[in-house]
Amino acid sequence: MPASVTKLAFGSCNKQKLEQSHWDVIARDNKPDLFFWTGDAVYGKCNTLDCMTDALWNLTKDERYRSFTQSSEIEGVWDDHDFGVNDGKKILFT
Repeated sequence: MPASVTKLAFGSCNKQKLEQSHWDVIARDNKPDLFFWTGDAVYGKCNTLDCMTDALWNLTKDERYRSFTQSSEIEGVWDDHDFGVNDGKKILFT
């Protein structure tokens, strides 16, 4: 975490397969020191580790998101889609 946080941004429900131009807007208009994921950083909608790896890779390979992570610290919590199954009521990976 940054030594001093003066601007905080947060978000959720990121559909990694859609255009990710919102990262440019957040960085330009808000310039947050810390971005906090409040769940659903990706929508895996799957039940295998390979599928979840692909979902996360789709987000992290996006140039706009990668650029954003260079200018803001990223923290957060995991939610159902981050584990794969919507409202699956169980942890997919143990």
